[in-house]
Amino acid sequence: MEAISGAGGIPEWCIKLHGPAGAERVQTMLDPFLGIGNSAVAARRCGVKKFIGFEIDETYLAEAKRRLG
Repeated sequence: MEAISGAGGIPEWCIKLHGPAGAERVQTMLDPFLGIGNSAVAARRCGVKKFIGFEIDETYLAEAKRRLG
């Protein structure tokens, strides 16, 4: 298992934890506490096709949208 570098590496590590084909098996990912979008960015990097996230704080949501382009 590879080392985690910083908190930003944790979501990506969790996706890859599902095995060698982990990201290919995950078709839709749900994050009910989106925050600034770390898990959404990790999902995109790992090739997850669909992502659903919920965030009630508009400041955090704006940052997540900015990060995802």
